[in-house]
Amino acid sequence: MTPNARPQLTWFDEDRRLPAPGWPAERAAPGDLELVRRFCNTVNRENGEDRFLSGRGFDEWLVGEDLPTTRPSDDDLAKAVAFREALHEITRGTHRPQFHADAWRALVDAVDNVTFRLAVGRDGLDIVAEAPSRTSKFLGGLALICRRAHADESLRRLKSCSNCEWTIYDTSKNNSGRWCSMYVCGGRHNARAYRRRRRDSS
Repeated sequence: MTPNARPQLTWFDEDRRLPAPGWPAERAAPGDLELVRRFCNTVNRENGEDRFLSGRGFDEWLVGEDLPTTRPSDDDLAKAVAFREALHEITRGTHRPQFHADAWRALVDAVDNVTFRLAVGRDGLDIVAEAPSRTSKFLGGLALICRRAHADESLRRLKSCSNCEWTIYDTSKNNSGRWCSMYVCGGRHNARAYRRRRRDSS
């Protein structure tokens, strides 16, 4: 999809409750960071619809991402949601320059049962996650992606839309993007501003 193109109904699930996690395509993150973005986009913060309301829903999302299922326990699922909410606070914080330590602590707490060890990889030394459950190991892998993205400063371009809080990757030169899509939330903002100007001038 080209920037500012009219969105298609395939953005959403069949009941129009949740957009596809990878929408919009022009706001995709580079490399592994896109999985983090799609993980964040498993909840619609405007209507409360959530893919992670059950272990089955979590596994269905993994299947949709071509990843193996983990059959999460209730505790696993709670950690996944806590990890996602911490990421959401971090992406909200990228609109502002200050460091949000509480959100980072919450993310660390969500993977407190994960250990990390050095391993020999294809290109040298790798850090790999180990955990008592497959769900926690998956979250540990996401944490490693976040750590790398923080180190190379790509994580600061992962942010929440100022209107609907959908997670996007900001590719603007000065990292000033605010909307998931200029057609959707950018249009909403412009319409509200127009109505406000009309009201103030009357």
